[in-house]
Amino acid sequence: MSKAKLDPTSRDMQSTALRVISNLYEAVAEGADYEPMFFAMDEVIDQVLGDPVIEESAAELTPLFQPHFDRAAHVFDIMSRQESETPLKFVERRSNATAVVDPTGKILVANVAFESGFGPAGLSLKEQFATPADRNRFMALARSNAPDSRTILNMITPGDARPVSVLAGLLPNIEMMQVGARAIFLMLIKPKWDVTTGDLLREAYGLSIAEIEILQNFVETGSVQGVAERRGRSIRTVRTQLSHIFAQMGISGQTGLALFLATLEGLQNETERPVPAQPGQTPVEAAIRSKVIQTSGYATEVLEYGHPEGDPVLLLQSTHPPDLTEALRVHMFEQRLRVIAPLKPGSGRSDKIAGHPEPERMARLYNKVLQSIGVGPIVVAGQASGGLFALEFARQYPDSTLAVCLIDTGVPFRKRSELMELPKPIRRTMVPARYFPNILYLPHRLVASNFRRSRKGEAQVIDYFFTGSPVERELTRTRRDAYDVTRALIDYSFDDTDSLVRNVSRWASDWHPLLDEIARRTRIRFFHGLDNQMFHVDRIEAWLRNYNNCDLITAPTSGQLAAFQHPNILSNAISTLFPR
Repeated sequence: MSKAKLDPTSRDMQSTALRVISNLYEAVAEGADYEPMFFAMDEVIDQVLGDPVIEESAAELTPLFQPHFDRAAHVFDIMSRQESETPLKFVERRSNATAVVDPTGKILVANVAFESGFGPAGLSLKEQFATPADRNRFMALARSNAPDSRTILNMITPGDARPVSVLAGLLPNIEMMQVGARAIFLMLIKPKWDVTTGDLLREAYGLSIAEIEILQNFVETGSVQGVAERRGRSIRTVRTQLSHIFAQMGISGQTGLALFLATLEGLQNETERPVPAQPGQTPVEAAIRSKVIQTSGYATEVLEYGHPEGDPVLLLQSTHPPDLTEALRVHMFEQRLRVIAPLKPGSGRSDKIAGHPEPERMARLYNKVLQSIGVGPIVVAGQASGGLFALEFARQYPDSTLAVCLIDTGVPFRKRSELMELPKPIRRTMVPARYFPNILYLPHRLVASNFRRSRKGEAQVIDYFFTGSPVERELTRTRRDAYDVTRALIDYSFDDTDSLVRNVSRWASDWHPLLDEIARRTRIRFFHGLDNQMFHVDRIEAWLRNYNNCDLITAPTSGQLAAFQHPNILSNAISTLFPR
């Protein structure tokens, strides 16, 4: 390693800096193509880590980069506010089959779900209207001057004689290549019936249980004959019953019901919604109880799950969704754990907090939340950077803390060589987070923009997220549950990218004083994946040699997704921290 101090004014350093700055502006101009900028940062990071006076070099590098990152961030903010809707963005945000067509019925752009049923872009749909009346309704829509005009069409998909219901409407805010061109969306709508639909309709329209069952049968079978066969009634009787139900609801026929239920489920919203659980799919043990608690003038949404009368666990997470997974919630219930998981400020129904919600401040808020709920001594668990919030809570409230469980938190980096060993995608975040964190705000916002822009962007970010972690990368590429967990994790993190950067910067710092202070008086248990490439198990084991009251529980063949791959091990690790 060179003993000479890094010179930010050297020709090599200036050349490297120029590449970073050039790629930075290109990333903003291209709308979140962030990888070239990160790759260029590798050279800067390697040089900073190789410099013997690293803190001074980082301080000298910051003025070199900061003005450009600030300027690019300003441009990005303006572009984000002025960003126009496009047909491609519109269809890619939707999980159900959707296309944007011109007034003649020609498909301009469609998502994969629509293409698989109707055909690709460029195809004309004018021959696929089920009846002349449907074609006339489409033409009337195309001529309409009302910006919110919508109608239901029956259409025939190739190879299927049975009509399907399609919601059609104008998109007045869509940016089109042709001046004055009109965009029309077509969205396949299929009436669905989830566990809450019957209760909602019974309460709203006074329908009887029998009428609710008839409607449900109609939705599930798709025909009057199907209902008649299920219920052992004549077709005429079922048709009469359905006509009476539709009259009570103020709708007409099957297409009206399709539109009504599609609207009820939020299929017309701009963001995707998870498919509601069907009856019997979600065990009672996995149920989530949510409430909003007012403390010190702030509203905090708190999720509770597990056993209602179990041992209390305060779960603190800054980058992970607090509801975790169904399997983990079931295991928490079986271990008789009552999990109390506050949502971070600004997420869900939790108020944003002015200034920075630092661990010291949040510990006081969480203590008031626990007092409001009325629980006694707890085990406080923190996941990822949330582990530092858990340690701070234990520092301020030792009498309320039975033990601390650090889930995938690891131990702090003390040696520069430990940072050098990190996989490059992780190093690109952790090194700047430690030495010049201010330049991280814009890159994280670029990644967040790319993640939320389209399905493709989402997949790219998830794949990049685990570039240096082969176990998780293979999981997210081959298993839908691992992909969905990672997507939820990233989405929750990007709720507030500025807070994310502050939390990661805190995580990348040397927080040994806090860890050592808590370990001297409180039991600490680490839960960690054996293949975690971010915080290695051997460094945790080395730290544990100095503390007899602390230990490590490992999950085999897993890394940063250990809690989700092995919920039984995690729930047992927390449960055994309580005195029995």
